[in-house]
Amino acid sequence: MLVSSFILLFCSAATTTNPPPPLDTGTTCLRKIAYTSQKQPGVFEIMVMNSDGSDNRNITNNPADDFDPTWSPDGKQIAFVSTRDDGSSIYIMKADGMGAFLLTKDLRNSRSPAWSPDGKQIGFVFSDSIQSDIYLINIDGKGLKRITNNSQWNDYPSWSPDGKKLAFVSALIDENNHNLNDDIYTMNADGTNLRKLTTSPANDYFPAWSPDGKRIAFTSERRGNADIFVMNVDGTKVQQLTLYTSSDEGMPAWSPDGKYIAFYSNRDNHNMELYLMDANGMNWVRLTTSTIQELNSQPAWSPICN
Repeated sequence: MLVSSFILLFCSAATTTNPPPPLDTGTTCLRKIAYTSQKQPGVFEIMVMNSDGSDNRNITNNPADDFDPTWSPDGKQIAFVSTRDDGSSIYIMKADGMGAFLLTKDLRNSRSPAWSPDGKQIGFVFSDSIQSDIYLINIDGKGLKRITNNSQWNDYPSWSPDGKKLAFVSALIDENNHNLNDDIYTMNADGTNLRKLTTSPANDYFPAWSPDGKRIAFTSERRGNADIFVMNVDGTKVQQLTLYTSSDEGMPAWSPDGKYIAFYSNRDNHNMELYLMDANGMNWVRLTTSTIQELNSQPAWSPICN
């Protein structure tokens, strides 16, 4: 069974004294990271901070759950999931949280938005009572297109940088409507040329395409706990990046320059915090520090500098 995006792990938080590594060495580029946070008890909110952990602020402040942010390629808008309109739906708002509008008006069980590199479409997942499939929709709410249609559970689309392919997770569904082993696949943006990349008996999920288009980072349980791995886009040369046997790490998000990966971990305490590491798995830096029971996950990098 897939590990939930919102594993509830709670206790008091530790602090970190390590300064974040500089981004884009030789420049002054400091980017924003949007992410999901839940203070327990409470609703999920979308937060935005600088990539050094500073200027952390809430941009949704809605009584409904808001989560799963993804930036537009120009950095001016954020698509996200909200329960503010009778079930989970995809919304788009300005980068400051203003002007939110409903995108998936007739699909009330939508999630996992992924903005296309050309800015024209959003890939997302819609689930009915039978199955879960990946769809594309124009950012004006028109042009809805279903690109998977099978008896499997499909989720977490991630665009290739050239916009020609999508990586995603898929799993067979058993007779009790439970998804079986989760694996990572790729397909063309029109749903053709389906290719299975992972074959581990453990669950593999949360794929993230690298900015250079050559690798896919993902989360896997093949070593027991959830860890972050990376592989070539053809599924070869799988490498484990996180090696802590007593903690879970997941939801990798590449920085736009490909030098860093943001992710969640409960390494330092039983909360879920956001961290940054070099793309080779070295030099961890903690970005969030909870002062109460809190859950932080789903990091998403702004494509532009502050």
